[in-house]
Amino acid sequence: MPAWAGSTIYAPDAYARFRAFGPFINPDDYYIQPTTYRALIIAYVVFGLTIIFAGTAAVLAVQQTRASRRPARSAYVWMIWVELVACVAIAVMCLLYLVYVIRPSFWFHLSILVLWAIQIQLLLQIIINRIRIILQDREKGRLIMISVAIFIVLINVSVFCIWLPARLQISQRFIHINNIWDRIEKILYLLVDAALNFYFIHVVKASLVANGLQKYNKLVRFNQRIIVVSLLMDVAIVCAMSIPNGFVYAIFHPLAFLVKLNIEISMANLIRRIALATPHDANLTFASASGSSDAPTPTPTLAYDRVSWLASLVPFPALWRCGKRSGHEDSIGISVEFDVESRRAQIAGQMLRAAETGMGKKREGSIEEERGESNKRSLSSGVGDRDEVELVAPRIAPR
Repeated sequence: MPAWAGSTIYAPDAYARFRAFGPFINPDDYYIQPTTYRALIIAYVVFGLTIIFAGTAAVLAVQQTRASRRPARSAYVWMIWVELVACVAIAVMCLLYLVYVIRPSFWFHLSILVLWAIQIQLLLQIIINRIRIILQDREKGRLIMISVAIFIVLINVSVFCIWLPARLQISQRFIHINNIWDRIEKILYLLVDAALNFYFIHVVKASLVANGLQKYNKLVRFNQRIIVVSLLMDVAIVCAMSIPNGFVYAIFHPLAFLVKLNIEISMANLIRRIALATPHDANLTFASASGSSDAPTPTPTLAYDRVSWLASLVPFPALWRCGKRSGHEDSIGISVEFDVESRRAQIAGQMLRAAETGMGKKREGSIEEERGESNKRSLSSGVGDRDEVELVAPRIAPR
């Protein structure tokens, strides 16, 4: 077996001169695990994949930065770029450590830990960002963002208190505790990641699909499939902890998070395309937002068509009164019209359900009277009779 294929130490002469330095470290007693050829091959392969995914993420990030109207003021744009830089920096630092370029020190381990804390915090906030785009309840979205941020900060603080002393080899107790807690915090992160992704699917179904915007089913299906890949990255990190060399395991972190970052940016692009696209079955001519009556009246046949038609009857001023949101309009390059579309679907769904159930029955008499008056006016104006749902809709619309 050739030397590079086994457990032979890489560059033994360089390893002999490789010593720790700096505060909180005793160079004479500090043990540095040697890098074997086998470990180095794994590290090079993982680093190569990391660079590939970093390149694809950079291309997508450039596209979204250009699509943003105010990239310098967009929190989302800043998050994806800082996440990208943090991942690449961790990969480069770990590889340089394995080839005996960067010596172990307090500042080296602290830098790795700070970049890791930024890495895990920002990725979850990017996931929360796409939830808040669709979520109608602003306070609930803010509560989710703050709660997750505090929870992750607590995990970060615990890792600072355990991982850093363990890496500095302060005592064997810290090393033993770190071996246990390191796996626990990875599992906690996996659970938070899964919970946020499943909640995103729930929000899309409840806020958009349930109100008739069937085109967002594509987003649900995509997220249901891609969530498996995202969670597998978290599982891969946990499994990589079995690698004897801790920094070969550490280099798996940026690879997994760059894969997840590519998923998040692709998800944002998909949301944007779907939000700005024309539905495949929306072959109807809607009335204008100003309430113009010279547009032809559609004949809804499908449930989606009926909701879309009712949504077209809701004027934009009513939507702004129902609750205009700001702060998310530039998060993924989508203007506030996305929120308007979501709100229109929600209002239309409420009107349709009210028209088909109790409210329509209770007001049957008034509907017949309004139909009669509408028919009389239509005979003179040539507009023609309209569906009774249109007569109910303006009176049910929330203020």
